Amino acid sequence: MTPLSKNQIIDLLWSGSHNPESALKFTVHRLRQALKDIPIFEDAPLVITTKHGYDLNPEFDYDIDFEEVDVLWKSVQYPSDNEKDKKKVLLSLISKINKPFLSSSHSLLWTSPIREYYTNIYNQCMMKLLKLMESQRKYQEMIQYAQRGIAFDQLNEDFHYYHILGLIYDRQIRQAIEAYEKTRNLFLQELKMDVSSRTKELFKLLLSKDEVNFVKMSDLIMNLNENSPNDGAFFCEYEVFKRMYQNQMRAQVRSKELACLVILEIRSQNQDLDMSKAMEKLQRAINQALRRSDVYSRINTLQFVLLLPCKTKDNGYTIVERIQRIFYKSISKDQVRLYSYMNVVENVDDLDD
Repeated sequence: MTPLSKNQIIDLLWSGSHNPESALKFTVHRLRQALKDIPIFEDAPLVITTKHGYDLNPEFDYDIDFEEVDVLWKSVQYPSDNEKDKKKVLLSLISKINKPFLSSSHSLLWTSPIREYYTNIYNQCMMKLLKLMESQRKYQEMIQYAQRGIAFDQLNEDFHYYHILGLIYDRQIRQAIEAYEKTRNLFLQELKMDVSSRTKELFKLLLSKDEVNFVKMSDLIMNLNENSPNDGAFFCEYEVFKRMYQNQMRAQVRSKELACLVILEIRSQNQDLDMSKAMEKLQRAINQALRRSDVYSRINTLQFVLLLPCKTKDNGYTIVERIQRIFYKSISKDQVRLYSYMNVVENVDDLDD
């Protein structure tokens, strides 16, 4: 620990004051009075006066994180072949810098540079850790660390990038789609700007990784069936839709009403088109066209599924046509084509209450 001279403290805190020495003495006096309320400082003061300024009492033991951070950070700068040790040091660093330094302080003149310094260390350590996890193909850990980074700084796009990338590599395609859309919405709302082209490239990767990019109607009905051997092939949001489908089947036994199951799918020959935006426009069209009794869910990157209780199949076609009209008002048919597949859902005899 290095003592601070009176002039150093004055320059940091009261450089614009007319009587800085009085302000310094008064503040130290109030600090000492407040510390006396803590039992350990009743007999021995924490802050002592030195020849030229103030220091912390050497009689006490101190665990000062920023000193350890500086030591660890220097060790990270040197190349290391031992990835296990490197990971350990990086985890220790991000654990010690677990939140932005003095984020609620009003003394921005001196806290901002310090906060930026340690935030920069945190970000660099987290990026080294994420890249290390990617190289080792430890995608679940990569996802966890990226989420930790987002909690530290939700507007750091790199953390979001590796979070989505980890979900894609871990084959959590539905979660990756949701994370991608949430990230874009966050940046548009908070920063009034879209994510970078690098992050947008992840959507193209999603298209290539999406194993259920084109679902056939027969396969979809089999998946929705409660006793299907393919149970669990879709992700959690879809499971909510699946449960509502099963409830609709039970209701049909009593009401004798029909329900139409519809797949809406978009395709484009334009390789440069942002398909995620096209899906956003389709979702808005569905929201406008559907009734309160209708249910829909997103299956994957290019498809939605709709459950439409209706009296006849023609009613289902009418709803689909309404969606198409609304959708094509927002995007040209030359850019994107919207396809629909419909099936009247039959009663399922083996669904018991």
